[in-house]
Amino acid sequence: MSLAEHHMLELPVVAYISFDLTCPDCGHKFQETLQRIQNSPTVNCPRCGVDIDVKFNTHGIGNTTKFGELRVSQSARGSITVSLEVYHEGLHKHRLIRGPDGDVVKAKAFLQADEWNEAWAKKVAADQHDDD
Repeated sequence: MSLAEHHMLELPVVAYISFDLTCPDCGHKFQETLQRIQNSPTVNCPRCGVDIDVKFNTHGIGNTTKFGELRVSQSARGSITVSLEVYHEGLHKHRLIRGPDGDVVKAKAFLQADEWNEAWAKKVAADQHDDD
């Protein structure tokens, strides 16, 4: 595994969280990623082009799925096992993903991260709605 791949696995998977938005002018519904909104809180409606100021409570957004180090081990008989820990502190979830191939293990880990990050985004939205 390259240093870039290792570094990528340790970063939180925040870029993939997306939000459903509705244009106040034309009513068009569309999605924007958290990373895009964090870079610029003003987005343009893809249909009419109006600038929309996006305001939301970021409480809990930092609690995204994180990855441990990708580990490779070899049994006494020579079989290779690749493993990767995936965890989400906010949801109190942990999973050890294992398999014979690093690419498959990473793909499974990213799918797990998508599932947990979506669940977390819904929980944060529900908590924010309860606070209002």
